[in-house]
Amino acid sequence: MIRITSHMMKKLWTPILVFIILLVASVSTLIYGIHIESFTVGEISVRQLYIKLDKKLIVEALHVKIPKKSSQSNAREELVEILSYLPWLDRLFDTISINAIEFADETIKFTYKHDTFYLDSNYLTIDATIHADNERAAILLKQLLVKDFDLELNGEVTFDIYNESGFFEGSFLTHEIEGNMALRLENRLLSYVAQTHEFQSLEPFMKALEKIVYIEPEISEWVYQRIRAKEYKINALSGKIDLQTGAFFPYEMRGNASAKGVKVQFHDSVPPALIETLSVRLENNQLLFDIGKAQYEGID
Repeated sequence: MIRITSHMMKKLWTPILVFIILLVASVSTLIYGIHIESFTVGEISVRQLYIKLDKKLIVEALHVKIPKKSSQSNAREELVEILSYLPWLDRLFDTISINAIEFADETIKFTYKHDTFYLDSNYLTIDATIHADNERAAILLKQLLVKDFDLELNGEVTFDIYNESGFFEGSFLTHEIEGNMALRLENRLLSYVAQTHEFQSLEPFMKALEKIVYIEPEISEWVYQRIRAKEYKINALSGKIDLQTGAFFPYEMRGNASAKGVKVQFHDSVPPALIETLSVRLENNQLLFDIGKAQYEGID
């Protein structure tokens, strides 16, 4: 049993009283608002900081500088970080407005006010509305622009705050290709299912894709170099991506597509074959072709 004597209480009373006074003073100060012209902590510096407590926190800053080691190198890494913190904004903050966050060679503009979230960086633009309860966040994506791949998403996201898992359903636009997409995030693995409307060229998309993932040269050659069409449509494409490593598991990708008004260049020295319709399946990292009515130099 621990005995607290009057002598001990006299010794404890002073630090307890100081702590209570400091706590009340801090809360009172926050309620009326704190304005700090500038300060530096380690390698982090802040200018024109304002903080106020009005049920939730209001935070405004003109400029925040963060050391280079904190920066991300692409949209995938930046998106992983944002997904980790996004659902908690509604719980803690009423307003966050930072005119410029600077790290490495990147400057970010960030605003969160009354459920509306906006972020613009070198890699991403996010314009969204967030509604969070105890376990889940509902996010309406007005725009998610992945700049280093020129991919724009619009739709609705549900996100499990504790498990960091979520589901997206909406539309996309990338390299003049439009369509619908569903995404599921679990354990940092992003599974996707997509289909497109009809489009005229596959080349811009494939060239951009080859910059970020390895595609077998033979597959690449036949997909958009030796086979060209007047009209394409991807009926279904599914697979998954590891958001931490960037691995995309090519042997687990599945898909089928169709093309109309097709020219197939089997060899550079001979005329192309003409095909009215062409169907393509992707399985086990292989392309399987189903050729419709075809002609070669006017012969069926």
